[in-house]
Amino acid sequence: VEFLCVENKGAADSTNKKTVKKVLYAIDDQTPNVNSKKLNGNEIGSNDIKLFTRADRKIELVVSDDNGIAKVERYDETSEQWVESDIKKISEEKYEHHITTDNTDGTKTEKYRITDDYGRKSSEIEVTYVVDTTRPDGTPEIKVAAKDYDSTKWLNEGTVDIAITGITDDNLTETVSFSVSGDLSGSGNVPIQSGKVSNKVALSDGNSTVTYTYSDKAGNKKDVKVSVNVDTKKPEAKVNSVSGVKKPGSLQLSFDATDGQLQNVSGLAYAYIGTTSNFSLTTKAGANGYLKKIELFETTGEGDAAKTTYPVSKTGITTEVKIPSTDGNYQYYVVLEDQAGNKSDYTGFGEFTIDGTKPEVKINSVSDAD
Repeated sequence: VEFLCVENKGAADSTNKKTVKKVLYAIDDQTPNVNSKKLNGNEIGSNDIKLFTRADRKIELVVSDDNGIAKVERYDETSEQWVESDIKKISEEKYEHHITTDNTDGTKTEKYRITDDYGRKSSEIEVTYVVDTTRPDGTPEIKVAAKDYDSTKWLNEGTVDIAITGITDDNLTETVSFSVSGDLSGSGNVPIQSGKVSNKVALSDGNSTVTYTYSDKAGNKKDVKVSVNVDTKKPEAKVNSVSGVKKPGSLQLSFDATDGQLQNVSGLAYAYIGTTSNFSLTTKAGANGYLKKIELFETTGEGDAAKTTYPVSKTGITTEVKIPSTDGNYQYYVVLEDQAGNKSDYTGFGEFTIDGTKPEVKINSVSDAD
């Protein structure tokens, strides 16, 4: 607006006019606008509740106004004043509020307002969220192959059923992530159904650890680790063949054993001594106890299919079993069973004869007359 001073007399031209004052002003009927809100990088709506694990959190506002933004303020509950001291300007449109106080769990509400260059203010902008710093908790109840979890047990199947219950949180996500370490690696997500996580996991022979990661909506995490031992390979017995005629006390059956988890067990010996046999087991370092059972099968007589089993409960011991010592033809077979339940093939030592009867000499007597 321009104000002029004009003389009452004189020519009606510019010589009798003088500009006294110019007043510049703007008409602004636009309210500053908030284009987006983010909490720790996550987009939120005005009525959304987001959960954040971090007590250290950031609220980002992207604002706009055709006439420029003068300031962004927040309402301070303590002083009951609008302040801008802790609002950081990132760019012409982006402002950030970094919150490091009031770190207790619970629902929080922050209030903001925007002022443009001509002093027009936006309505109050609320950002509501929940601070949750408590991770999922509980004592996991674990089933492996439908049995109570025991990290020392061995399984003979490469695909294992694992089920977990007992982990709780008011804000648990709907799925649990899992990952597998070991020779065979894998990962994925498993749904939580009625508080239970259950899936089949493919594992290679040896020890693997399956880690289940529970997360709540705030991002707090709890890991449940399940250590599983798998052995799908059956043991193998390499026997020293026996043949010919033996007398009681002169027979010894011996063999070496190999297994997927048993590098080599040597000197497993079965000694036939009179009417008693001693099963002496000597194992190499690390192998003791891995063989669960050693069975010796005896077949006596020609065509006799009857078998007598002599189980040995564990390795590293000496046990005595009664064996018939009568003369006859014998065949012995050995079967090994490992801790995973794998059994070797029936392995025979060959056929031999026990002869404990001494020869008899019948003499025809000779007389003087002869």
